[in-house]
Amino acid sequence: MKSDHRHELKTNELADWISHLPEWIKENLATIVIVAAVIVAAAVFYGWRLYSKNVVQAGEQTEFTNLLNQISSGKMQILQGQQSQGRDFSFVLLQPANNLQTFAEKTSQKRMAALALIKRAEALRAELHYGNVEEQYLTNQTNLAKASYTEALDKCSTNPSLAASAKFGLGLCEEELGNFEQARQIYQDIAENADF
Repeated sequence: MKSDHRHELKTNELADWISHLPEWIKENLATIVIVAAVIVAAAVFYGWRLYSKNVVQAGEQTEFTNLLNQISSGKMQILQGQQSQGRDFSFVLLQPANNLQTFAEKTSQKRMAALALIKRAEALRAELHYGNVEEQYLTNQTNLAKASYTEALDKCSTNPSLAASAKFGLGLCEEELGNFEQARQIYQDIAENADF
């Protein structure tokens, strides 16, 4: 078969298909409408889901930033209270620390949850350093900080910088509890880990 003849046959098939297209559309109108509606619904659902995910993520980031700012302003408030009034305002760090714990529990992002737990532990430890506390209270709060660092480590074990921060915090907690050998071992593990 010559190529001219093949081209003529294909042209005839296309012309035949185009000429029967209106009939085919009439016969399959319900199917076409259903398929189009499903495609549009899927596109709308995907767009809505993507948009809401971005909105939720931006909201969580804003909330997390506000919590971190509360800790910073709390530290300033403590220092100003100590300098001007000679009073211990270290307790102002407890509320942001509890808010960070709540935030870590409700966020779906593991990295952000781990960072919130690390910052919570740091706030708990800072509260001890800024105030005058009894030995039992120091032990209890340091153990809460250790638990927070440990939970953060569980959530972010694959992220080297967060894992290193959590391990370093654990070492600091051990130091504060007087467990210097355990602290030394933690620091040595951090120093020997090539990922960190």
